[in-house]
Amino acid sequence: MKFGIAQKVNSLTVSIILGFGIFVGIYFINDQTKMLNSEMDDRVNILINNLSHNLEFPVLIHDHEAIIRLLEGVLAQKDVIYARVTDARGNVLYDQGPKKEDKVKEYSVDVITKESGGLTGESLILGIEEEAEEKLGTVSLGVSLADLERKVKRITVAVIIVIIIFIGLAAIASTLLLRFVLARPISHLVQATKRISGGDLEYQVPVKTADEIGMLAGSFNTMTVNLRDTMISRDYVDTIIEGMNDALIVADPDGKVDRINRATEELLGYHEPDLVGKELSVIFHRDNPYFSGSPFQTLVEKGSVQNVELRFQSRAGRIIPVLFSSAVMYSKDGEMQGLVCVALDITERKRMEEELLQKTSELERSNEELENFAYVASHDLQEPLRMVSSYLNLISRRYQGRLDADADEFINFAVDGAERMRRMINDLLVYSRVGTRKKVPEPTASEEALRQALNNLEVAIRDT
Repeated sequence: MKFGIAQKVNSLTVSIILGFGIFVGIYFINDQTKMLNSEMDDRVNILINNLSHNLEFPVLIHDHEAIIRLLEGVLAQKDVIYARVTDARGNVLYDQGPKKEDKVKEYSVDVITKESGGLTGESLILGIEEEAEEKLGTVSLGVSLADLERKVKRITVAVIIVIIIFIGLAAIASTLLLRFVLARPISHLVQATKRISGGDLEYQVPVKTADEIGMLAGSFNTMTVNLRDTMISRDYVDTIIEGMNDALIVADPDGKVDRINRATEELLGYHEPDLVGKELSVIFHRDNPYFSGSPFQTLVEKGSVQNVELRFQSRAGRIIPVLFSSAVMYSKDGEMQGLVCVALDITERKRMEEELLQKTSELERSNEELENFAYVASHDLQEPLRMVSSYLNLISRRYQGRLDADADEFINFAVDGAERMRRMINDLLVYSRVGTRKKVPEPTASEEALRQALNNLEVAIRDT
């Protein structure tokens, strides 16, 4: 089982409180025990001194009845369990009660009588009369300590209960205090550390106290903001780099690949770990006339290269035409930090250029054939059309007015149609020569062209 800082501090606090409570309890119990002993001693001493004074005459005359009456009154007290009186010679005048109990304290005092000795010597000068003391006997009382021990036990139990309650309350207070003052802020810091390590840089430690933990939380939040700003900038740049459609390669000052983006991996068929640390020349096809020596050295010497057509070589050996640009990176101190290269795959563009050239060539050939065909067709059609037109003109001259009006109109339509056909063939022949006989374009009236087109399509328009 692991204990946190709060649990350790709380355990230490409770241990200190427990030790202090035990010390105070023992001290209080001892003090109360001494006080009870002192009270008992004072009470019994007063009792036995009074008894000694009252026994002075009965002991002197050996009045047993008087001694018994006095001592029976004393034995009537609950804690006095035995009494004994002896004369000066040691003869027992009274002995009552058990004497072999363990928890019994014995008190003894001499029964003394005082006699006046007159004024003599120094007392005569001072005027003080001396008194002579004579021991008449001894009185002893046995007092039970059971009641004292019961009182001490009750005090001990009460002290233990108070200590337990005090320690419990102190432990609860300490736990709550440490929980809100120490444990909760520390748990917030631990949670913040876990969340930030998991990538949640938006999390802030919710500690607003003005103590050292609050200062630590504030510093932690400031550090998180700075880290987030740094990570946002870096993530922003990484997102841009990884989102580029163009291949990006970064080389270190030694000419070794330091980083590539996703587009480079897709273009060359390498994963980034496969290229990082290798020479930059590994991505170039060996047949690149642009480089006079090492590709890296050539690019560094040129400083900046823009839109140069080069050839990459993929991992599978495929040659990839690219539009290549590069620039040398320098630090603020002017020290070279590496080389940044950007390449655009122009394979599709090259393919389209080849297709365009091929189609252009085919179109030129087709146009040439079409021009030849139009020239031949227009030339060959002129002779039959001339014969048709001649006979139609002959019919028109001979039979104009000899037939009915419809026949004259039909003959006019046929002659006009033959004339339009002749003009169209001549125009086709002229058009076929446009590619071989260059002429400067000039404005043409569109109305005339429209009129001729409508005339040519008159029958089709009327039928529809």
